[in-house]
Formats: sequence, structure tokens, C-alpha cells
Amino acid sequence: MNIFHRWIAIVTAFQGMAHSVAWTWIERDVIALMFQEMYWKAGIFPICDKWYEFFLIEHIVLALSTLTLLFYHVTVYGTDYNGWSWGCVAVWVFDRFIRIIRVQALSFKAVAGNNAVMVATGGEKGLIRLTVTSSIRHIPKPGQHYYIYTPMSITPWENHTFTIGSWEVDKSSTTLHFLMGTKDGATRRMRKMVNKAISGQADLRVLVEGPYGHTSSVYRFEKVLFIAGGSGITAALPYLHDLVSRRSIGKCVTKKVTLVWVVKNSDYATDVLSKELSLSHSPEGLDIDIQIHVTSNTGVTTPLIEEAESHALAYNHPFPLPSPTVEKSLPSSSSKSSLKETLLIGRPEMRAVLQTSILKLVGFETLAVLACGPGNMMDDMRAAIVDAYGTGEGKKVKRILEGRSKGSVFNTYEMLNFWLLEHEFD
Repeated sequence: MNIFHRWIAIVTAFQGMAHSVAWTWIERDVIALMFQEMYWKAGIFPICDKWYEFFLIEHIVLALSTLTLLFYHVTVYGTDYNGWSWGCVAVWVFDRFIRIIRVQALSFKAVAGNNAVMVATGGEKGLIRLTVTSSIRHIPKPGQHYYIYTPMSITPWENHTFTIGSWEVDKSSTTLHFLMGTKDGATRRMRKMVNKAISGQADLRVLVEGPYGHTSSVYRFEKVLFIAGGSGITAALPYLHDLVSRRSIGKCVTKKVTLVWVVKNSDYATDVLSKELSLSHSPEGLDIDIQIHVTSNTGVTTPLIEEAESHALAYNHPFPLPSPTVEKSLPSSSSKSSLKETLLIGRPEMRAVLQTSILKLVGFETLAVLACGPGNMMDDMRAAIVDAYGTGEGKKVKRILEGRSKGSVFNTYEMLNFWLLEHEFD
């Protein structure tokens, strides 16, 4: 939907240019076009990425200005074109009405008091964990995201998108867990709120809208490769745990899962390894290979391992980590499965990661590739997918499908990319 929205805006902008060039004698047309072009150009990536709060306000103001000027522009034709303009208004009002209903359905109990808890770990650049209790029971799916509003803040009109990391469902409500990195803007304000709390835990009132997004049926594929960069790990976590759960009850054909996580801050790795990734075993018939690549703070490798181990014990999750040069397999529930974690220093090459997974396909096995991370990293993986298709071992790749959805935090534009690679036996 995000891509559809952007392309509709681009097409509309160019149509407006063509129309205005042909009808420059109508001054109002040029003015409306000016607002429309500013509206379009203000939505480009650098502005959305670095000044999301500014982008949100100007986006709304320019959209309303453009629509108002369009009403004024068509007055020379009487009421002949008013129906089209009012149609735009009707679509916008209907969209807002439905979204308000969704927010009220999930958050009506927030009127009575705080419904969320927020904690921060790992210093100023560490992770923020937000736990929200919804007002009704619902069941999210891996890959979906929510819009989070903070009505008691100085910017109650803002909403930010976060991918669901995990959830717990009871009889009357659902507890949603979000994991996010500290960036500028909303997440920085969240961290300051936690830092001011004496207990290190901030209670707050939030409104939740969702869930949105498409979930991919990766459990239908024999091999799965997850690529995560930074806080993009949030996109992979629910899929990983869903595969483990499905395999335990025999509703999954996946035999091998490989998670490659590239992270700058060692605090990220310490925190997530000891909590969300603290798997004590893999179910029968499922091999799990977790590879953590730390690209900075290389001098703290040993303390990182020791700290992750101590945190894992504190959370009652045994999680012995290997050294950076040794791969260690943990005990699994069956001799037919294994769980392996490896800590490595340096940034992996996406092409090599993909080729390694392709070469391990046997017979008619299929491979699903999901990646979530910074733009450059996703470009490298996308290029590797394209290069692999039809060349060398890539000749065995029969089909490539790609889809996209929102990633962990909206204003970082981390995108979740999904490819299906079908291996054809020669």
C-alpha cells in the first residue's frame, strides 16, 4: 500500500504538470500545481527519514491546500467537476473514520489510565521495549505492524509505525511487545521519558491502531534465510518463533532456518541474545543457525559473550554463546535437529550469504529469503538476488517473487523484503 500511495502521487504530479503547461492562462491552476509539487517533493526519503515530524505536518497542510485550491480552480466550469473533488474528500473522511474506529476498538480502556510500560537498555543507543495491553482480544501475525499514538505528549496527532516483535493472548486482551532502536524524534523522546523515571520503567498511555501488513507463509518452504540489520531484527523474530512453534506441532515443512543479524552496537546483541533470541533448543527436525555479526566495538567481544550468558541465566534461559572463532551446537530436543549460535566480527557480504544458502539446497527444496535492514544493505541483497537468477548455481532458481512491507520504525524506513527461491533439480 505504501508503494501504491507513492506511485499514485508521482503519476498525479506529472499529470498536473502536463495539465498546467497546457492551461497556463488560468492562474489558479499554476498555484494549485505549486502546492501539489511541494506536497509531492516534501515526501521524498531524506525528508521523511530525518524530519518525520516536520514531514507529517507539512504533508497534511499541503494536501488540504491542494484540495482547497482544486475546488477554487474548477469554479470556472461551474459545478461540473465538483463531484470529483468531493469524491476525494469522501475517501479521506471515510479513511479517517475507519481508522478512528480501529483505534477506539483496541484502546478504549486507555481512557481509564495507563495501558503501556516502556523500558530502555544498553545506553543512549540501546534498545527500547514497549509493552502495550490492548482493550480487546485479537491475534496478530508475523510481519504485521501497528500505529502507535501518544495522546498525552506534546504531539498527540503523530503516529509511528512499529513492527510487532511478540505477543501474548488471554481471554479479554492481547499484550503486544515492540522492540525498537533509539533514533531521532519519537524514539529519542521515549528514551528520555524512561531515563526520567526513577524506577527505570515508564508507565504511559498509548493508542494502538492495527494490525496492518501481510504475513508470509515461510513455513511452506524447506529452507528459510533471515537477514536483519540493526533493529530490523524485529521483523525476523516473530517469524522465527512461529516456525519453532509450528514445527513443534508438526505444521511446518521447514527443515533449516538461518538467521544472519548485522548489528553495529554490541549492546544490541547482548540484550536480544539474552532475551528474544534465548532459544534453549530447537524442535525435532528443525536446524537453527544464528549468526551475529558485530561491526563495531570489536574490543568488547569477550565481555559481550559473558554478559549475554549472565543475562540469559537471569531470565532462566540457558544460552551458552560460542567464541567468535568457534561454532558451537547446543543440545536439541532430538538428534535430528540442532541449534547453533555464532558470534562474528565484521560485516558479511550479502552475495556470499545468499550463495551459501542456495548451494545447500538439495533436489526440489525451496528457499524463502526475508530481509529487513537499512537501505544500502537491502540494495546489496536485492542485487545479489538478481545476479543469482539465471547464472551459475542460480540457474537452479526457478522463480523469484518479491514483496515489501513496513519495517521496525517508520522514520528509519527499514523495509521488509521477501523473496521466494525455488530450487530446480538438474
